[in-house]
Amino acid sequence: MTTLITFLGKGQTGGYRNTAYRFANGETVSTAYFGMALAEQTGCQHVRILGTTGSMWDVLADVLGATRDEATWLELAEKVQTDEVDAALLARVEAELNAHGRRHFELRLIPYGFEEGVQVDILQTLAEGLGRPDDRLYLDITHGLRHLPMLGLLSAFYLQALGHARVDEIFYG
Repeated sequence: MTTLITFLGKGQTGGYRNTAYRFANGETVSTAYFGMALAEQTGCQHVRILGTTGSMWDVLADVLGATRDEATWLELAEKVQTDEVDAALLARVEAELNAHGRRHFELRLIPYGFEEGVQVDILQTLAEGLGRPDDRLYLDITHGLRHLPMLGLLSAFYLQALGHARVDEIFYG
């Protein structure tokens, strides 16, 4: 299994700016969310997106086309504004994404990670479903609160050391 794990940051008006990213193969892709361009470039069919209760889940849902269920999207936008997104709401968005896309998405909440005790939860969320040494992992640390990608990076190395996954590449766009 090949998995891309990427982070989703906290609110900016309208989401991330469109940015042109040039890949090693010479191709340039303009996108607001680097993780999706990276999934395309790496061929990852499994994408796990980690974010907090206040991350831009509504913007991501819009970018990925998960807005067919208007009531869910409106609820999501409201919950993002009040920093109250929960796993049940994300599961509804995830189901919509997976019903219409060619990739399998996992939308996962992680704690903000300011306290040492909850940082283990981030490791567990990152490691969820990985467990075979032949599992391949791409890690995108471009977006998210600045300390969360660093925790994710350390977690990826830890998983590799334990033999739970092979970290093929780490990206920062």
